[in-house]
Amino acid sequence: MSAPPQPTIFIRPKPYPDSIYYTVNPNNATTSSYLLSVSGYGASTYTFQATSNWYKYPVSNLTLSCNYSAEVLQTDSNGLSSTPISFRTVQTGYLPGPVQNLAGTVSGSNANLTWNEPLSNGGATVQWYVIRDLVNSLKYNTLGSVPQFSAPIIATTSPIFSVEAVNDPGYSPRTYYSTIVVSPVSFNWVRNKYLELASNAVQSDPTVIDWDAYATSDTSRQTDFTITGSPQQTNLQSMFGMADSSNPAFPVYNHMPHALYTAANGTLYLFDGGVFSSNFGSYSAGDTLSMEFVGSNATYKLNGTTILTKTFTPTTNLYLCATAGIANAQYSNITFIDN
Repeated sequence: MSAPPQPTIFIRPKPYPDSIYYTVNPNNATTSSYLLSVSGYGASTYTFQATSNWYKYPVSNLTLSCNYSAEVLQTDSNGLSSTPISFRTVQTGYLPGPVQNLAGTVSGSNANLTWNEPLSNGGATVQWYVIRDLVNSLKYNTLGSVPQFSAPIIATTSPIFSVEAVNDPGYSPRTYYSTIVVSPVSFNWVRNKYLELASNAVQSDPTVIDWDAYATSDTSRQTDFTITGSPQQTNLQSMFGMADSSNPAFPVYNHMPHALYTAANGTLYLFDGGVFSSNFGSYSAGDTLSMEFVGSNATYKLNGTTILTKTFTPTTNLYLCATAGIANAQYSNITFIDN
C-alpha cells in the first residue's frame, strides 16, 4: 500500500488575536486525516479529521503579535504523506485602524496620494495598502508598506479614491479622498475620413488612403495638459498624439510633433514629426497611451509607466489628433485634460 498523497491547500491561514484558522482541501478523498505542525510561541502539533472540502481547523491559545509558521501532512493507516505542504507564515493580531491624513494632488494623468500609517496596526505589522478607484471600479496595491501611491486617472470625471491598510488579520476600514478635481478640455472633433463613435472614441472609415484620415480637436493647448487614448486593435497602423493644426495636410503624421505609432505588427513606436526615434516594444488592445505636457517637458506613458521624457518648446498650438493609414483603426477612452 502506498502512502497518502500530499494535502492540497490554496488559502492562506486566517489569524486572529489568539488563534489561527488553517484550511485544507481533501478533494472528497476517503482518507482525510491531517497532522498539522505549527511553530511559534504557545503552538504545538495537532491531528484532526477534515469532514468537508475546504475544511478550516482552528489553532487556539496563541499569543498576540507573534509570527506562526506551519506545515501539514496527510495521514492514514499506511503512514504519512512523503512531503509536507507549508503554509504561509502569519502574525496574530486585530484588524488595523484606518489610515490617517489622506491627501492627493494631480500630476498630469495621475493622482498622487499620500497618507500616514494607522494609529494602531492591530498588533500585526501592516504589510501593504490597497487603493481603490471607486468611480472606475479599479484596485491597486502598494509594493510594501510605503504610505504613498500614484494612481492613474482614467476618466475625465473627478475620481474618488479609498485607501485601506492590510495586515495578516485583514483590511482596515476605508479612508476616502474625493477632492481631486479633473478639468477636461471642452472640444469638438474635426474629422476627415473618420467616424465619431462617441465623444471619446473615433475610428477611421473605409475610404482611408495612405494616411489622409484624421480626427482632431478644434481646441488647442501649448502646454500644461494631458491626453490619453486606448488602441482597440494591434493589427492596424495608426497614430495618436498632438498635431500642429486642426486641419493637418497630407500626410498627417508629418504634422504631429508628438505622436505614438501603434504599428500593425503589435509594436509601439515614437514617431514625432514623421521620424521614427524609439521602439517601446509590444502593446495590446485596450492599453492606455498618455502624454503629459508640463512646462517644457513632455512625458510619454504606457499604462501609467513612463516610457520617455523629453523637452520641447511650448510655443506651438497643439491639437489632439488620431490618424490612420487603414480603415477601422479605432482609439477609445480618449481624454484631453488641463493639468
